Amino acid sequence: MALAIDNEMKVLFEAIKGTTMPDNGQLDRRMLFTAISRGILKYLKDHAADLLSAITITHTSGTPVDHSAATSTGLDIQVGTIT
Repeated sequence: MALAIDNEMKVLFEAIKGTTMPDNGQLDRRMLFTAISRGILKYLKDHAADLLSAITITHTSGTPVDHSAATSTGLDIQVGTIT
């Protein structure tokens, strides 16, 4: 995720500034993007049950039916510790 954010930052920087992003500060950017990614993943892991509470399925008859989702639905997100 952090690498994807870094790549998008480079694309955005070039689109806005009209030049490639300089290499200086790259380590700090990657640390920031890694922290953001870890925070997002931890949030999603901690709030997985809040993210999915109902599913609407359109049957072949075209009639929508609401179904409850199990509250134990998990995202199986693993965020390792930093050593």
